[in-house]
Amino acid sequence: MLFAIVSGVVYLRTIRSIGFLVAGDASEVKPRIDVVVPARNEAADLESTIRGLLAQEDVELKILIVNDQSSDATPKIADRLAAEDSRVSVLHNPPLQPGWFGKVNAMQQGANQSSAPDLLFCDADSKMKPRCLITAYRNREQAKAALISLCPLWVCESFWENALLPHCFVIGTVRFMPPSINEDGSPHAVAAGAFILLKREVFNAVGGYDGVKTEMLDDVEFARYLKRNGYRTRFQLAPELLTVRLFKNNVDAFWGLRKNIRGSVRSKAMVLPAVLFPVVFFGAPLLCLGWGLSQHSWPLGVLGLLAYATQLGMTGLATRLCQIHWRKAIFFPLAILPLTCCYVSSLYLWWFRGAVAWRGRVITAKPSSE
Repeated sequence: MLFAIVSGVVYLRTIRSIGFLVAGDASEVKPRIDVVVPARNEAADLESTIRGLLAQEDVELKILIVNDQSSDATPKIADRLAAEDSRVSVLHNPPLQPGWFGKVNAMQQGANQSSAPDLLFCDADSKMKPRCLITAYRNREQAKAALISLCPLWVCESFWENALLPHCFVIGTVRFMPPSINEDGSPHAVAAGAFILLKREVFNAVGGYDGVKTEMLDDVEFARYLKRNGYRTRFQLAPELLTVRLFKNNVDAFWGLRKNIRGSVRSKAMVLPAVLFPVVFFGAPLLCLGWGLSQHSWPLGVLGLLAYATQLGMTGLATRLCQIHWRKAIFFPLAILPLTCCYVSSLYLWWFRGAVAWRGRVITAKPSSE
């Protein structure tokens, strides 16, 4: 209960400090922006994402879709979109450079083929409102920042998405997003892969993604990398401008946090506490409630129920940035199962194979920070 309450307070303080970005008015300045969209098995979302980009107002853009070894209809969809609009082009199956993870490799290869003064990296499932890009650009310019990243509205549809993501989002916000992330004097920085807009000269000056080529949380680490090199970064909450569905179905949601878990557990001393945390956090209230009912100890049962209600309140706090279905979300204690499986699988790959799993691909590489 104490952990849930403290996390909720810090979460509210953080989102109030960061602030929400809303669509701006028409702009006389029309920046030239090259958009790089890495796509691996994104047939379900790619077309709507690209059409949303093509509908962006007050910008001149070119879009490069990087088909990263897809096994579904992604290549055909990408080629068709390129044939329909001259602003769209496709790079198929760029070779995976030794020592690089797949997504950052795809983004780097795409950036190498672009030339505009500004670069936008966005995921293939990022759905943007028409004034999203120009609003972010103007906010970045006003802040005199090198990079701006937007936090979208996270859409949860399947059972495991609703059971897992709201709590993970609140705890992840507390873990990675202190209220000071937009302050110059703070060492903290964060970015979301759904939307990263930065100046090309800065991207080239830091060597592109080479400094984070084997980082699981490449978006977060890239923002930190820029800040360590003296550049200003900006992170804004933008649920009215951008939406993302992180996982496509129950299976993806069940196993989808393996990469994120590996990226958040940086020390081997933290492995056991990390594995046990979801078991204790979600299991203790249920154990307390069940034990109280079985032993007719009403104070113990009420305490367990209050603890569950407090954790449910964390789900409620997440609704400002997560679109959830409550009938599924109330079963959040079952998150013990996928979280434990993801921890065990991720740590097995890390310790015994030096690898990470993402999007159906296991890539062997040690993090650059180790």
